[in-house]
Amino acid sequence: MRERFQSSRLLLALAAILFIQIFYRLGGLGLTGPDEPRYAQVAREMVDSADWITPRLHGKPWFEKPILYYWLAALGYLAFGVSEFAARLGSALAGAAGACAVFWVARRVWDAQVGFWSVCVLLTSMLYFALSRAASMDALLTGTLTVALCSLALMLAEEKSPSESRTRGGDSWAWVLLYLSLGLSTLAKGPVGVLLIGTTLLLTVLLSGCWRFLKRASILKGGLLYLVVAVPWFWLCYRSNGQVFVEEFLWQHNLERFTTDRYQHAQPFWFYVPVLLIGFLPWSFQLISAGWERVRRRFRFEQKEDRVELLLWVWLGVALLFFSVSKSKLPGYILPVAPAVAILVGRHVSALMGRSPTVDLAMPGRIVVLQGITLAVAGGLLPFQAERFTWDVGSTVWIFSVLLVTGGAAGVILGMRRRFRALVLTYVACVVVLTLLVTWRLFPRLGPSVSARELAGFVAGQGYSGQPLLVLGVPRSTQYGLDFYLNTESRIVYSTDDIRRFQDREVLLVSQEDDPRLKALTPEGHRHSAVHRRFRVIRFVPH
Repeated sequence: MRERFQSSRLLLALAAILFIQIFYRLGGLGLTGPDEPRYAQVAREMVDSADWITPRLHGKPWFEKPILYYWLAALGYLAFGVSEFAARLGSALAGAAGACAVFWVARRVWDAQVGFWSVCVLLTSMLYFALSRAASMDALLTGTLTVALCSLALMLAEEKSPSESRTRGGDSWAWVLLYLSLGLSTLAKGPVGVLLIGTTLLLTVLLSGCWRFLKRASILKGGLLYLVVAVPWFWLCYRSNGQVFVEEFLWQHNLERFTTDRYQHAQPFWFYVPVLLIGFLPWSFQLISAGWERVRRRFRFEQKEDRVELLLWVWLGVALLFFSVSKSKLPGYILPVAPAVAILVGRHVSALMGRSPTVDLAMPGRIVVLQGITLAVAGGLLPFQAERFTWDVGSTVWIFSVLLVTGGAAGVILGMRRRFRALVLTYVACVVVLTLLVTWRLFPRLGPSVSARELAGFVAGQGYSGQPLLVLGVPRSTQYGLDFYLNTESRIVYSTDDIRRFQDREVLLVSQEDDPRLKALTPEGHRHSAVHRRFRVIRFVPH
């Protein structure tokens, strides 16, 4: 009864953290960047056209990404109406599914304590919960690959040694989840997931010598299940659109994105090392500590814990190397390493809390002190960098500074005393409080600066009712945001002729207020001009 009560408390605590980190005020911030509004608009046009096969943007086929996100967002629109919440709900559910999979495998391979701390690490890693709140494909790919990796880990943990029975364990159905989630990962972002999982599996088998596992991994049946899930949409989309679908999706947005800098996202080879360290704060230092501990001890592959841990380290290395080799790099691409980071760190901090005799406490203590100093220094410097922000952060920056300094100081003190449980609880609490502050206090301030939602409302108030919308010198994120919130396709102005071609009808122009080209490009005859923050909205009427 006592164990059941403790398990219930753990689950309730995880549910609360999950809600705050991923679902709380999910639609509180308007759609940001160039991608969120574009993807959300494609899903809206899917609902409007009732065509669930060919994604379209402004009526034209749009093959930049596969279909899974658009399906989920379109279903969200049908259930909740067109909104930021509905557009982001698929990513949030994928983030929640990843958290459930991490708890599931960590509890089965180790225990509920490891499962609890692993999920805490996952949900409070900055990159994970931030992208789980975004209307994009990164969280969907990561969620499906997390389920796949955890299923593979459980299958590997259940693999018997040669001296044991070869009867498959009670989790034989894990292979179904493995190949089902791989199929969904292909619908989320293409074949990259299959390549990563396949390479990780082969390297793990090679390093552990567990070759018999390949014979029992249900590859034939699983491959058929994968094809049943992944192939139908690709085939139907190809039948509807022909060779242009293959050229745009497979060649341009997969092979060329990986092998060239066509989309201008070039970064140095080592780009993902700092992204990993920063994106998974405050747990990056604990990952270093866990790696040091693994180097100190040797794997014993007859133990299921060692086989699973090897799989996780290989996954981390394969994903890091794969995305580092790619010519096109964005921070979100590295997100699939999240489940490995979470479980490796969760297991390590759980062992530190239990003061396991096999764990050397000296090195983790020094690393924790170094981490605390780093956080405290960053927090102390933050207010002096506030003027560099282009966003209206107001007094919130001081609150962030206090939390960072407090968390860092606590890390130094608790690390020196080797009070690891108190340390981890402090970091979890600080991140959760930060999330609450950002969603409750910072979202209203950030919204006008990072989203076009408020500007679109202002444009509508200036008489917009479906007229042609022209933009001059505005960022891509603002243009695409206006397109979504006004449900239109704006046109970029390059010359006065771009305005005069609409001389027989009313048009609206949105530009930067201080754009030096505005006067030269603006003909006589506009009836109304208004300024909203840094943008000017001009309405032209026929002569």
